Amino acid sequence: FDKYKHTIIDEAQDFGEFNFYAIKQLINNSSFSIFGDLAQSIYQYRGIENWDNVVNTTFDGDCNIKHLSKSYRTTTEIMDSANNITSFMGLNTAEPVIRHGTKVQYKQVDNNLIEVMPKIIQNNLEKEYSSIAIICKDEEESKSVNKQLRELGINVDNIVSSDTEYKGGLCTIASYLAKGLEFDSVIISDASENRYSSDKMIDMKLLYVAMTRPLHELNILYSGELVKPLQKELKKTR
Repeated sequence: FDKYKHTIIDEAQDFGEFNFYAIKQLINNSSFSIFGDLAQSIYQYRGIENWDNVVNTTFDGDCNIKHLSKSYRTTTEIMDSANNITSFMGLNTAEPVIRHGTKVQYKQVDNNLIEVMPKIIQNNLEKEYSSIAIICKDEEESKSVNKQLRELGINVDNIVSSDTEYKGGLCTIASYLAKGLEFDSVIISDASENRYSSDKMIDMKLLYVAMTRPLHELNILYSGELVKPLQKELKKTR
């Protein structure tokens, strides 16, 4: 490993402290650029909680931490809403580039959340969006939503963990499988407090991942009580 002079690690929030230490020991002549977003550290059993431990255990303090705060994917409206989640977690918020779009739409549904999806989907298709995702918390919910939409005659793919690529179109997908992907429009199937508990850091990170996937439009559905970090945002839209 002596020949390597510079090493780049992406999605570094999903590495553990031992991983960083081992890599540094193996590639000991290399400098490093390490990129990661702690708000998207959804594999808590193996990821890190903060960068300070990596700085001290792997590099003996001989490195610099730079905060890249600009967000280039989403509109200002979407990023401002997602920042409510990072603020709630005590993490740095992102600064969106000046690209405005439609306001984030919050829709409370008393009965079946599926019943409002066809109208939103049709509206998205009329806008000629080529990639539309209904993001669910987990694969079980994704499978259930997909089945119900198909029963309504809507042709929708269901992305599962064994899939190796996404070719566009309308799909249902679990939040943790959506990490790293982007879509023209996203519908979050159920952002209620009893679905994404504000008491659980992992739930907040999964919701943050879901909210930062869309390029242009975000619709958030919920039943009962909206997840607590977004309640302040909801009041602004009324």
